This record gives sequence, structure tokens and C-alpha cells, in this order.
Amino acid sequence: MLNNIKKTREQIWNERFEQTMRARNFSQRKFIELYKAKFKTGSQADVSNWMHIGEIDGRTKKKRHFPKFETMRNIAEILGVSVGYLIGETDFESFEMERATNYVGLSSNSISAIKGITSGKAIPPFYKYPDPQSTAALEGILTNNTLVEYLKSICELAEAINRNHNPKNNFQKALDEIPEKHRDAVFTLWQDAEDAIEVKGVIPSEYLWELVKRLDDAACIDMMQPDMHTREINAAKYAAQESHSRMIDELMKSDRFRSLLPHYATSEELEGVVSGK
Repeated sequence: MLNNIKKTREQIWNERFEQTMRARNFSQRKFIELYKAKFKTGSQADVSNWMHIGEIDGRTKKKRHFPKFETMRNIAEILGVSVGYLIGETDFESFEMERATNYVGLSSNSISAIKGITSGKAIPPFYKYPDPQSTAALEGILTNNTLVEYLKSICELAEAINRNHNPKNNFQKALDEIPEKHRDAVFTLWQDAEDAIEVKGVIPSEYLWELVKRLDDAACIDMMQPDMHTREINAAKYAAQESHSRMIDELMKSDRFRSLLPHYATSEELEGVVSGK
């Protein structure tokens, strides 16, 4: 069992080491350059060993083992993650990320996406310089009074689309609710009343006709579902667009408007735009 745990840790380490290297756009050469600059030791061969823990070294024919904890900590520092993340003790890249996700209630991917905007790494064309305008726009959206309304409209649209993709079978439900002893007779009457009475000998009663009407109503609802769902989707789309427009209008009228303007504009230019001159 311990061997299985160790093997799993080795696999997780290798996968996350490689994934993090790729996410940071690090080659082995770039990684060891940063590592040696900070810790004054290491070689590219070491990086290759660190990225293939548990595998057999083709040169020495020996199994590659985990480095010392201090080295693991140094590796994690260069990668910008925790040792716990690399060995699979946590799915969060860092303790800071774990605290942030717990506090905000968003996934680590969402937190990283926000960080990508505020740091500029997700903003073209340079992807490395902070963009005050984009950050200000994000803050304005997150603090907008209409944001919750907009988010709810998105959820309502998703529900409408889901109902369209997974329509209810009202007829089958109505048929299943009919007592079993009457089900065949009611279904036969619904299909062809004349044939049911004259050929198959079904003796209708007021109760049976009521059940037939329920089946007929359910069948009509099923026939109308596609049109109903189309109208629901269109209405939900319109509501989402309306709430989105209100959110933008509110943002353009807010105190944050000035922060959305180019940071290189002069104070006179800013005053002119704000005043509408």
C-alpha cells in the first residue's frame, strides 16, 4: 500500500512539474538558469531527473528518487507553487491560492483568471504589463449594482436551454399516473375511441373519459413544447441583454468612469471627456 502511495505521489509530481513548467513557459534551460541564479547550484541534468521521478535513469540504470526536501522547496519556489501541490497533498498551487478560493468562493481557475487580468498576463498584445484600464473595468463590473441581476439572467437562460435540450414527456407521465387496471382501456380509447368501443369492447365511463382527456392534454403540451421553449430562450436572451445594457450604463455613469480612460491622457483631456466637451 505504501508503495502505491509513493508511486501515485511520483506520478502527480511529474505531471504537475511538467504542467507548471508549461504554464510558466519554462524550458529546462530557462528553469535551471533561474534556479542557479537564486540558489547557486544545479544543472540541466538535475532538472531532467526532477521531472522524471520514479523512472529509470537511462545512463545509471537506477530509479530516480525524490530530491531532498530543501531542494523540493527550492523547485517549488522557482515554479511559484507549494511543495504540497507538487506532491498532491493539495490541489491548490499555493497556500495563498487556497485562502483566496476559500474566502471568495471561486475555483482556483477563476482566481487565476482574475489575476491574469490584473497582472496583465491575460491582456494582449504584451501579456506582461499591468493594464489599469482593464483592471478598473473588472472592478467596475464586480461592484456594479446590476451584476447580480445579470448573473441571474444568465442562469435563467441556461435553464431555458436545458429545458429545450431535455423536454419533459408529459404524455408518458400522465399515462403512468393512470391506475394500471384502467391504463390499457384509456390508452385504447385515446388512440381510437370508435375502434376501442365497437371492436375491442371497451365500455367507457365518465371516469375513463376524464382520464382520456388528461392524456390528450398532456399530448398537446408535448406538441407545443418546442415553440414554448423557443419563446422561453428568446425571452431569457432578451432579459440577459437588457440587464447587461443596464450594467454598462451604470458603469459609464459611475465614479469609476475616469479610471476607465487611458492612463496616458492628460488631466485636461480627462476633464474634457468627463464633462462632455
